[in-house]
Order: sequence, then C-alpha cells, then structure tokens
Amino acid sequence: MESGTLVGWSKEVGDTVEAGDALADIETDKATLAFESTDDGFLAKQLVEAGTKDIAIGAPVGIVVEDAADIEAFANVTLADFSTDEAEAPVVSDPIAATPPPPTTSSEVAAEETSSPSAPQPDIVLSMPALSPTMESGKVLEWFAAVGDSLEVGDRIALIETDKASLDFEVTDEGYIAKLLVQEGDDVAVGSPIAILVENEAEIEQWKDYTVDMLAGGSGSAATPAATPAADASAPTPTDATTTTTTTTTPPKKATSGEKVVASPRAKMVAKEKDIDLSALSGSGPDGRIIAADVLEYVPPVVTETATKASSAAPSASSSAAPKGFSPQAVAANYHDIPNSNIRKITASRLTYSKQSVPHYYLTIEARVNSLMALRKELNDSAPKDKDGTPAFKLSVNDFIVKAAALALKKVPAVNSEWNDEFIREYSDVNINIAVNTPKGLLTPVINNADQVGLKTISNGIREKAARAVDGKATPADLAMGTFTISNLGMFGIKHFTAVINPPQAAILAVGTIDEVPVFTSETVTFEGEETRGVESASVLTVTLSCDHRVVDGAVGAEFLKVFKNLLENPTHLLL
Repeated sequence: MESGTLVGWSKEVGDTVEAGDALADIETDKATLAFESTDDGFLAKQLVEAGTKDIAIGAPVGIVVEDAADIEAFANVTLADFSTDEAEAPVVSDPIAATPPPPTTSSEVAAEETSSPSAPQPDIVLSMPALSPTMESGKVLEWFAAVGDSLEVGDRIALIETDKASLDFEVTDEGYIAKLLVQEGDDVAVGSPIAILVENEAEIEQWKDYTVDMLAGGSGSAATPAATPAADASAPTPTDATTTTTTTTTPPKKATSGEKVVASPRAKMVAKEKDIDLSALSGSGPDGRIIAADVLEYVPPVVTETATKASSAAPSASSSAAPKGFSPQAVAANYHDIPNSNIRKITASRLTYSKQSVPHYYLTIEARVNSLMALRKELNDSAPKDKDGTPAFKLSVNDFIVKAAALALKKVPAVNSEWNDEFIREYSDVNINIAVNTPKGLLTPVINNADQVGLKTISNGIREKAARAVDGKATPADLAMGTFTISNLGMFGIKHFTAVINPPQAAILAVGTIDEVPVFTSETVTFEGEETRGVESASVLTVTLSCDHRVVDGAVGAEFLKVFKNLLENPTHLLL
C-alpha cells in the first residue's frame, strides 16, 4: 500500500472518539478497512472529504483533540497548513500520523525566530507497525537491513513477531538506514520508533549516536533535533489521530487523582467486569496506555504485618503475595527458563480473561460415524491425480466436522453469536477458526464462509493455512477472528476434553478421537438356543461443546449438537 482512498467518515466533527472507534473507512490496494483511533478525544476537523483518492501514506486526514472546547480553534485549518518543506515534523511510515500545529501565536513566532535551523532532523522515523488488529506490541526477531543500506518502497526491513505470527515489515519510504533504534529480540510497543531513515546517504554519520531518548525529547548531543517552539499555554494542541511517533523513556506512572486514565477499550471492559480501578494501574502500552494484559495481571496490594526473621522462614498465608509465577518447589530443582513468545503471551491473556469472565458450561454427545468414514474413503479414492500421482485433495475427518459445524451454525444461528453488554450480535456469516499448535504457541487459522464452500475447499484451505501458521508465515487474513472455533485432539488419542472459549465468540467445539465400540443392533440372533439382540462394531466420535451461558442457553446448545450429530451420521447431506 502506497496510498489509499477515504471511502467515508464514520465520525463527524464534534463526535466523541474513544480508542478503538472507527474514524473512517479506508480503501487500500487489497481491501476496504476501518481506520481505528488509538486515542480518546473529540474529532475536531476532517481534513479530506469522503471519496478523496490517492491519499499518500503519512498524509494527515483528520485532527482529534482532547478537550471539546478546542474544536473551534481548528475550524479553519486545512491541508495547506501542513508544509512538506518544514523540518520540524519528521515523516512517519504510519498512516495519518502527522497533525497540524494549532493557530500560530506570538510566542511561537518568537521561538521559531530564535530556534536553530541548522540542527539536524531525521527525515523518516519508522515506528513499530500494527500488523494485526489486536497487536499491542511486537518483537524485532531479525533485521534484514543494516545501517547504510539503501531501501526502496516495499523492501523488507525487519521480521516482526506479533500476537499472531511472524510477519515482514516493509518500508513505505525510500532512503538510507541511518540508525537502528532497537536490537533484535527487543519487545516494542506499537507506534514506538525502531529506526531512522535519511534521504541523503551523506547524512548517515550524524545519526550514529542518536537514541530513542533524544527522539522522545530528552537531553542529547549535536544530533538532537531542534528544540520544539514554545507554544502559548492557551493554545490547544491536537492529539495524533493514529500511532504517535515518539516514546517515553520514563517508567509508566499511575494516574493521580483527577488525572485522565488512558486505557484500551478491552482493558476498560475487563476492569469493569473485575471491579478494578484503572487509576491504580500502570500502563505498559504505547505512551503508558493501560492494555488488557495490565488489568488481567493486576494483583491488588495486600496489607500484611511486618514479619520477623523467624516467621518469614515458615510458610504462611502471606506467601500469596509472592511474585507472580513464583514456585517454592521449583527453587530446589534444576530448571531452565523458556522465554514466552508474543503469541503465547496474548494467548495466555485472552484465555485467562475467558475463564475468569465468561460463564462456561459444557455439553457432550457421541455420534456414529461409520457412514462418514465410508464416504470419506470413497471420495479420497476417487480424487483426480496429477502427472506425479498426487491427489487433488485428501479429505480428513476434521474436514467433515468443520462442514457439519458450519451447517449446524446456519440452522442454529444463536450459537454463531457474541456477547456485548447492550446486545447479542448474531452473525450471518459462518467463519470457523481451527486451533493449530505451533512451536510458538496456539494459532487459529480461519475458514471463511465454511457453510458455502465444499469439502475440498475446506480441506485444502485448512492444510495450507495450518502449514503457514506452523512455519511462522501466516498472514493476518489467515488468522482473522472467526465466529466459532473447533479444537481437535482426536489424532492424539484424546477421547474427551473441554476447550476454553475463544472470546468474543460464544462457543467452541472440542473434538475427541473415534473409538470402535460394540453396539446392539435391531436384528435378533440365536445364541446357545436363546434369542438375543445382535451386536456389531460402531465407530463413535465424542465431541463437547463449550458455551457462553450469557449467549447460548442450554436448550440452544443442545439443539445445535442435535443438528450437528444428524449431519455427521448422514454425511451425504454435507454434499448437497
């Protein structure tokens, strides 16, 4: 993507904006996506009209202010107020990252006249991109370029580990790498600076001692950017409409009494459900923003009496105040620590939230799948082969399960839903996530519109996306949030288990193994002179549905499993 079209505004001037709210719809070179705000405030100005095409990445499109009283001050601000020749504002790779200055005051003019125009400025500051909708931080796994290298638009500069996969970060500007601000292995908040690019190769040397502290406005040397013009205290300052281009190097601080608490929408939701005061927390997100993980990991302070040396050696109730993850038994044993990947961290955060906040209940059924197994063999045997003898498809039992679940969701759409405080959202599309184990943690590739596609498409789609997930090459589209999840441990011989719901979904299906068990038939046979019912072997599959009781009532869950079972036991219906 080098430019985009602003299809339409989702907010009007004066509207309240919260972090996560959709500001506008942006048409990229691949799809039309919602552009979400990362800050709270009020929309003060729409700088471009709906329908405007070819808006360059980095170009401003709107202004958000913290105080509604400041909206009027930006009524006459236009795109012309953004000068491309000014050196004061670094170009950033994130869309719409720049904001215009407020109306010029006399104190600003005086400051501009006395500022040093010769002080160098970075031409381009690359920030940690948001490579997935739920990404709050990323780890730089590998730099593909070094200081001095020339880059063109579309070149890969780094491999970034997100909360879902490892993805390439491609630059949207041309230039030379002047400074890598973070090291391989560093975990960096979205929007934080990670590298500096310059347009002129001769300028690389002057940035060799540059640090993030200097970019954030801290004390620095000759490479420090020119001082920001002093602004009139009465002049309103807009907040960035997207990711900021600087980071704070001071430890995150707790909000003081009366100070505004900046938190993500999910953090606010979790805090409300857990009755936690956000002002008591320190944020680990960009610019000290409180994220959901901060709320989930928060442990209220425990007031204990001072322990004596004698009593501190003995176990007591106060041991619950030990550091998180501390295990007294582990201290005496040999061990090695395995660093948690971003994928495992976000999985832990989401599933902990699910188990603590979602009222789970479980329904289990058994289905005879003899007919399904026979149909699967027949279809696989008839699959066309290429010149090398490779079949066009190889259906698994799981492919039939996905198709049956998709059709059951269309029949019982209440299960294809999610909980919101004011309403239950029932989806008409059936997009099914498939749980896949990878070396870095659990991932869930999605099969979109699974009710509308055939078994071959489902089978090949699962195989291709699962392979990319295991190899760390899955795309954000591969790992998008669906409306229902299936977790299958049958291949490991697990007969029965209960799965944790993948929020915000309302249910997840846990699939066990297929057992061969004896069952009575309707036929009568004579055995040792006595008539008795006949016995035959049956292939029996056990599945368990975990439901969110706020959304799916017991009878609804039971109806879903009834339809699901009927489809498995009459698999020709899956071909219609």
